[in-house]
Amino acid sequence: MIAVKTSGSFKFVQLRNPWGNSVEWNGDWSDGSGKWAEHPQVQDDLNFEPEDDGLFWMEWNAFVSTYDTIEVQMW
Repeated sequence: MIAVKTSGSFKFVQLRNPWGNSVEWNGDWSDGSGKWAEHPQVQDDLNFEPEDDGLFWMEWNAFVSTYDTIEVQMW
C-alpha cells in the first residue's frame, strides 16, 4: 500500500504491483477507466497520471472485496 486518500465521498487506496512490472488493476479507477473522465476532481485530488508503472488506485470497497490479507514490510 502506497497511499490512502479521499476525494469527495470516494475513498481510495494506491497500490503497487509487488513484482514491479506493468501489470495493474483493470477495474474501476484503473489507468484506462472512464471513471477519471467522469470525475475530473478526483483525478486532480489524487494527482492521477495514467502510466505503465505498476502503480494503481482502487476504490476502498473494491480493495476490501478483492483482498482478504495484506502484508506490510518495514524497511
